[in-house]
Amino acid sequence: MEIKTEQNSSSNKSLKVIIIILLLLLIGSLGYIYKLSNDHTTEVTKITSEKDQLDADLKDAIAKYDEAIAENTSLSGELAEERDKLIALQDQLKKSQGDVASLRKYRDSYNSLKKQMDSLLAENKQLKAENEKLNVQIDSTMTELNSSKDIVNQLSEQTEILSSKVKEASKLVITNVQSHAFKKGGLLGGSNLKDTDKASKADVLNISFAIAGNSLAEKGEKKYYVQVIDSKNNVLGDNETVLFGEKYLSYSFIKEIDFQGKSVTIKHDIPVKNLEKGLFTVNVFEEANLVGSSSFDLK
Repeated sequence: MEIKTEQNSSSNKSLKVIIIILLLLLIGSLGYIYKLSNDHTTEVTKITSEKDQLDADLKDAIAKYDEAIAENTSLSGELAEERDKLIALQDQLKKSQGDVASLRKYRDSYNSLKKQMDSLLAENKQLKAENEKLNVQIDSTMTELNSSKDIVNQLSEQTEILSSKVKEASKLVITNVQSHAFKKGGLLGGSNLKDTDKASKADVLNISFAIAGNSLAEKGEKKYYVQVIDSKNNVLGDNETVLFGEKYLSYSFIKEIDFQGKSVTIKHDIPVKNLEKGLFTVNVFEEANLVGSSSFDLK
């Protein structure tokens, strides 16, 4: 009996030892599983964080490219190509499984593209500065050109005004247009002429006018057409007609002179008879242009 009791006691001890060992193994397994689970969670969190950071870096780089492209320099085409590479990488990142290997590959690609971006942006910044400097120079040049243009326009206007004044000043001026009626002889006849204010007694009309001296006027031959109109609107004297362009001019006589800058007085007699009283008019023309005029009455 005692031997059986001892055997049972030994068996119970062995069973307890086995149970304790199994419990220790279970606890160890549970601890190991927990550690693995905890490490996996940490790794996933780390990968997710790195993926989000890489995505943020890509967005920032793309935004910088967009800003540089908007500056419209000669590098805009190349900048757009590099930006598109970053956009493609961003799309691949979003579709990725998020494992360490693929994340490292995308990060390496980004770093490589970022180096190219930094180089291009630096070059673009220099080009922008040069463009701004050039624009300032162009604006300055345009301002100077506009200022010069204004000066030229002012000089041109002044020249035109001066030319107009010189042209006006160089015109010959007809002055002192006068007319006198004369009758021949007296009671005994003869060639002597005496003043008269009677139309019916007038035998000669003496017409005179002066050309004022003008050193600015062109020297040389000048021709004047003198028109004397009686009270009935008839042209006295030669009563010839000349055409200037489309304009006809009837004249009483022509006077040609050699003008040399000094004053000249011109006189001419027109034989008349049977004049009727009234207002008489004398017009002096240089070609078709009226340059002098006067009138007188005969009773």
